Amino acid sequence: MNGVRPGTKRGVERFNIWASLFADDCACLFNTRADLVTGANYMYHHFRRFGLLIHVGTESTKSKTEAMYLPARGDTQESGDTSNFVMGPGHAHFTDNFKYLGNIISSDLTSELDIKKRVGAMTGAFAALKRDIFKNRRICLKTRGKFFAALCLPILLFGCECWCLTEKLFSMISTAFRKAVRMMCGVRWGQVIKHRITTNSLLERLGLKPIRQYIDSRILRWTGHVARMPWRRLPRKLITSWVDHKRPRGRPPTSYVIAYTTQGALKRNGLPVRYSEFSPIAQDRAVWRRHVHGVPAATAPPAAATAARPLPLSAAHVNHTGNTDQSSFFNNGGWVHTQQ
Repeated sequence: MNGVRPGTKRGVERFNIWASLFADDCACLFNTRADLVTGANYMYHHFRRFGLLIHVGTESTKSKTEAMYLPARGDTQESGDTSNFVMGPGHAHFTDNFKYLGNIISSDLTSELDIKKRVGAMTGAFAALKRDIFKNRRICLKTRGKFFAALCLPILLFGCECWCLTEKLFSMISTAFRKAVRMMCGVRWGQVIKHRITTNSLLERLGLKPIRQYIDSRILRWTGHVARMPWRRLPRKLITSWVDHKRPRGRPPTSYVIAYTTQGALKRNGLPVRYSEFSPIAQDRAVWRRHVHGVPAATAPPAAATAARPLPLSAAHVNHTGNTDQSSFFNNGGWVHTQQ
């Protein structure tokens, strides 16, 4: 994103991602099953020395500690050994997907399963409040829209900053959003076709914005937060990193989803897509917040007012990551769990 080619030799820092830590959870990456078994048992006995226990199961009972096999491109789950393995006094099991911090991570590394769960959860919350709020004639449409934006949208878009949206996945979200909008307005699909009622006109009645703008706002908020991180933070490194490995044959899977990711959100909000260009803008929280909320440039303060406080520049670092073609995910309820 900073415009430096992968063959660049200057200003490059190589680093490997071997673990991800959050509170009492962690995830460890292993290249082979043998490394997974060795590393898992090493961690179990090491934590035991400090009075910490990693939850393990039995041969027939699953544990909170799980492993996931990530097949290489062109392979399937059946191509790898996903049988149980011994860990300390018990066993650890393999899984195809797991839930971590509210998000579903699947073995194919796509966002489809997570989005389906989000759509289902939002539909359930909407149905629970439909009679009392969303279809209550004593509540005006603007108030219904505010309730929907405060209660249902956070459920639908939770974790969307990390989604890899394709046209198909975006259509799933947009369809659920438009259906809820029609129900709040009391408009059926047959009336939409007969009277040619547009979604924008219904959104205007409710005081809502198109779903794409809500997604862009969340992506830009997270992008600005990462841009302000110090270089030592892993998210900051990853935003300008690439895998130092020859690209496999075939079309890159990210080439057709660029319109629904960070680059598309930056373009639609009139921001540069190069990290070295949008990072200085993100350092000023007030200026970046106006972009996040989609405030027109005409409402921004004069240039002289903003120029009085210079923006700190951050170097456009580029780095390499190790080969991640094939690895195993070792996790507990999402990642590895330790208990007192």
